[in-house]
Amino acid sequence: MIAVNDDPLVNGLRAVLEAQDVGFVALVRLSGLLPEKDFRHADLSGADLRDQDLRAFDLTHAVLAGAQIAGARFNHTVSADQRASAFDERWMGLSFDNPPAPWVRVRARRYVDRGRSRNRILTVSSTRLLSSGNSNTPRLWDWSGRRIATLLGHTGELRGVQVLSNGRLLSWSQDKTLRLWDPAGDAIAVLRGHADSVEGTQVLSGGRFLSWSQDGTLRLWDAEGGEIAVLRGHADWIRGAQELGDGRFLSWSHDQTLRLWDAEGGAMAVLEGHTNWIHGAQELSNGRILSWSEDQTIRLWDGEGRPLAVLEGHTGFILDVQELRDGRFLSLSSIDGTLRLWDAEGRAIAVLEGHTKGVLGAEMLPGGGFLSWSRDRTLRLWDEEGGAITVLQGHTGWIIGAQVLSDGRLLSWSRDRTLRLWGVSGEPLGDWKPASGHIGDVVAMPKHHGRFAVISARYLYFLDLA
Repeated sequence: MIAVNDDPLVNGLRAVLEAQDVGFVALVRLSGLLPEKDFRHADLSGADLRDQDLRAFDLTHAVLAGAQIAGARFNHTVSADQRASAFDERWMGLSFDNPPAPWVRVRARRYVDRGRSRNRILTVSSTRLLSSGNSNTPRLWDWSGRRIATLLGHTGELRGVQVLSNGRLLSWSQDKTLRLWDPAGDAIAVLRGHADSVEGTQVLSGGRFLSWSQDGTLRLWDAEGGEIAVLRGHADWIRGAQELGDGRFLSWSHDQTLRLWDAEGGAMAVLEGHTNWIHGAQELSNGRILSWSEDQTIRLWDGEGRPLAVLEGHTGFILDVQELRDGRFLSLSSIDGTLRLWDAEGRAIAVLEGHTKGVLGAEMLPGGGFLSWSRDRTLRLWDEEGGAITVLQGHTGWIIGAQVLSDGRLLSWSRDRTLRLWGVSGEPLGDWKPASGHIGDVVAMPKHHGRFAVISARYLYFLDLA
């Protein structure tokens, strides 16, 4: 802290500093009045320090996250990490590639969180995005990399954020609460009621929303966060829920059951048959229900919850099932390393074999066929009947995710800390590595071809693909 001084102005400013008030920026700007300038623990996050001469300040442990530092002069007490966490608009148009990658331009990078692969990005609108990491504080940004707001309030790990139809934000956390924020990131309401970690939400028609929790309940809320109903019946924590086309709700749980609820939260039916906890479920285009489980089976139900078929064949738990445009299903297992094709009635069509470890994801290609990626460090292209086309090799760690770009090129990211670009036929075009940490998530900017945000363990990057 600033040492006691005989100058009453200096002592007045010192009192402001010790109260951790908004006077930090003012104190820096009035630095010429301060004979001793020890800011070792000052919180200068978001401060406007442009063109300031701060060489007389001890900023050893100062927080500079998001501070504007273009033209600022510092002494040896400011580390490279502190500088990297701040905002310098002179970074715009500079490349941080090491070595340079001619197919990508890094427009800016911003400090996000000292998290790991749990860091995620949510596209809020065509002009804004939101980052969330292992901390309790999601951050709102514009697509130029300027931080708009930090959403302060949660006291437990953030589990997710959702955009409501009116532009508001809804967040939920292990602290058992949900929170409503206005479009600018200012707090509106705290929604209390759950007795354990809130695991997810869905925005419903009419502006209402549904939440579910490890406490085994779902809760129905109005658009302002008022509680409408508590849906009780599950005997274990709830894995997910979905609003069906007719306004009913479907939920699934660790208790090995699915449940149907009416639009007001009244219990309707219990779907029993799985012998282990349920990973996921969805309503199909024809109104039927599909579910998949740790028990290695997929189950097909009619719209009222009556069983129709059990799809067996996987020898490991099923991670995901996708309904294809022609009504077929594509399933994948993160254990047995296969994908499987099924017809609309649940009959087996093909087994897509080739990956040597668990499959982590798959995506349909625009012209038909599939892209899959795996723990075996490869991606694979398949035709629409499940025939192998090619293997995309180059990553040296298991692949976290991939996207098919609008021009048909492919983008993948891996635990090897690289982002790789591939041609339409799978030929390698280049790779890029962030300055620090694993890549946690990649999202495309709406309405802007080739522009992406990439979040790593410590930074948020904004990339333009050539």
